[in-house]
Amino acid sequence: MIEGGGASTAGVLRREAAIVPWNELTEEQKQAGRQTHRLLVAMAESDEKVDEPRPAFLPRLDRARRSRVLLIDGGRGSGKTALLVTVLEHWRRPFTDDRDGCRDGCRDGRPPPDTRPDGVDGLDDCRRRIVPIGLLDLHPLARSTNLLMHVVGRFGRVVEALEDRGDKEAEPPAWHLASEATVKSRKRWKALIRAVAAAWDDGADDRRARMDLEAYTVELEEAERQRLDLVTAFTDFIETLVAEFAKRQGPAAKGPPLFLLAVDDADMNPSRSVELLDMLRMLWHPRVAFLLTGDSELFEQTLSEHFLGEMRKPLRGQVMLEREIAVIAGKRRATALASDVYEKVIPAGHRCAVPRIPPALRLSYASVDLAGVFHEVHAEEKPGPTLDSYFSTVPQLLDALPDRLRGQIDLADVSRLVLSARDAPPARAASRVVEGIWRHALSMSSAQIEGIYDHTVHADTATGALRMSLGQSVAGIWASDLRAVARTPERQVGPQVVLSVIDRLEGVMGNGDYLPRELTAALMLAADVAADQTHGSWNTRDTSQQGYEGLFAKSLYQAVGVTTSLRFAWPVPQGFSVPFYAAFSSRWTRKLLSMSKRKAPWEATDEQLDELARHFLHLVVYLWGESRALRIEARAPDWAKIARLVVDLSAQGTVAWRSWAFTRAGLLAAPEYGLPASSANAWLHELREAAGPRWATFKEVLIDERRRRVEATGELRVDRTCRDIDDTFDEHAWRSVVEADDAALERPRRL
Repeated sequence: MIEGGGASTAGVLRREAAIVPWNELTEEQKQAGRQTHRLLVAMAESDEKVDEPRPAFLPRLDRARRSRVLLIDGGRGSGKTALLVTVLEHWRRPFTDDRDGCRDGCRDGRPPPDTRPDGVDGLDDCRRRIVPIGLLDLHPLARSTNLLMHVVGRFGRVVEALEDRGDKEAEPPAWHLASEATVKSRKRWKALIRAVAAAWDDGADDRRARMDLEAYTVELEEAERQRLDLVTAFTDFIETLVAEFAKRQGPAAKGPPLFLLAVDDADMNPSRSVELLDMLRMLWHPRVAFLLTGDSELFEQTLSEHFLGEMRKPLRGQVMLEREIAVIAGKRRATALASDVYEKVIPAGHRCAVPRIPPALRLSYASVDLAGVFHEVHAEEKPGPTLDSYFSTVPQLLDALPDRLRGQIDLADVSRLVLSARDAPPARAASRVVEGIWRHALSMSSAQIEGIYDHTVHADTATGALRMSLGQSVAGIWASDLRAVARTPERQVGPQVVLSVIDRLEGVMGNGDYLPRELTAALMLAADVAADQTHGSWNTRDTSQQGYEGLFAKSLYQAVGVTTSLRFAWPVPQGFSVPFYAAFSSRWTRKLLSMSKRKAPWEATDEQLDELARHFLHLVVYLWGESRALRIEARAPDWAKIARLVVDLSAQGTVAWRSWAFTRAGLLAAPEYGLPASSANAWLHELREAAGPRWATFKEVLIDERRRRVEATGELRVDRTCRDIDDTFDEHAWRSVVEADDAALERPRRL
């Protein structure tokens, strides 16, 4: 929060990574933090020594050499940097307390945050042994920066600190060329800097043309000697620095220091990441530790591409086929090499992972609590559904929420910001939040799909309602983990109705690949919210895939003396857009679970089946774009109202909607669809009354559609099957009302 600013001003400012009290970290951050602290304590308490070969030309062979590189491992926005600075603050605190003269007190009247991790032994013994000496950020580093000099330069600041504290040798005479006051490590530091400068001098070849051969030879010889001495110079410098720092610390430190250098976003500058990893292997010393933040996947990808490029350099200019090149320098070899190198630099046990937030926790994660924020966001006007209710009804929608801490915080901030706009249209707040969820899901998936872009889900500028424009990108959906939740009581003969809940829907692209899960969930959420908004709309291509009807409800008809069943699906529109099926599935699932009390399986009574059939038909009409004035009530309307809605739709809707209302909705009255005779006859009666003079046309198309569906089951004797069904269920009025001729319609019907 900015000092002097109001709460409303602070609320809209983005929160960046900062020191976080330990008890405010997420459980994932705490787990990674404990592992980081334990490894640092183990490094500080280690008694490993560097080899000192004599004579000096012998190779340095360390008897024990364990890695001193740690990684806080996680994706963008997972809270790595906040954890990093919290860890650094814990080990920095003893030195800042001494400087400020308040060992356990406070500064500026405010107590420092409590960064002490729980469940880690050895912290007190290492409080002054682990010495943070710098925090580097590779992301903004310029290409021309000497990275090695940039890294070792932080050790030079320790030398300066020793000099400033008065640990100096006797002052040399004023006329002495080296008149500065020095500590012993200053001399070693200068030798190290010379070696670094020589090792990184890429301009020698450019100077060759301007130098005589003898001068160039001398320069080249000196440069190579310095390169060979780089590791030795670093080791000698650190040995001296450790001794002098330990002397300054005194016995209170309980041992030699471990200098800790942190590098944030070590993976965000791919052109320097490979260089950094090479450097960490070279700058090894038992009293030096490196703590990085980054993403292992990105590190390995960068290394793989680097090695692939290096392996293919000798092949440039060669006339070779791609498959021949792949044999010599293929992606698989480069990937294997990258994995081996990465494991050597940062062992798996040294990667302290901050994992993605699992979907089940995303709605109420840590102190962000999106559920509480979303509870204030209504789909349109109060007392309509709140945004959190969609996630509780369809858990799959949780896939669309941010899986990292930063995304969660940003989404919560955006939600609060749009809620503060008091003069906006009622639907605007929900639309803006869903739009933000969609854009974040798109960035999470990094999907490059034709027709999928930021504007696919957006808020209308005039009404504030959601609009979806999928174009040609998503061809259909695929249902998985179908779960039957209700059946009618077993009968010896006749239709057995099965009502089903879909656990997951997967978007299917035109090429047959599945849409990333987060995008499918975001589309489902947008479809749900748009369906509850008066002006919400879907501008999408109708899918060509068939067979969606049986996903929600079907009847299994078994004739007398036959062991196999015929499958008749309750009619939802075919060939409709993905948002329709997503919204239908959500509301159908909600209805089933409310009636079953979330118990599966359960037997549906005749009254419940009647209610579900009316809800089924009403739900289709509700999702029609021009009928958003309708509302899904606790109980579905009666058959008379549904009949009027269906007949109106048959005259007003687009071709696809009219086709369903005109040729398919009435099929539920046929005996093979499993409704009780009372419900089927009531539906048929009200449909005939609402159709009026158009009933003759309705009747003809229903007869044709019924026979087409019987034929689709594989039955060859279509008319015979229809007659058998009608004979078996003579209490149904279908034969007398639909199959009979017009004269027969005047005879009394059995309802």
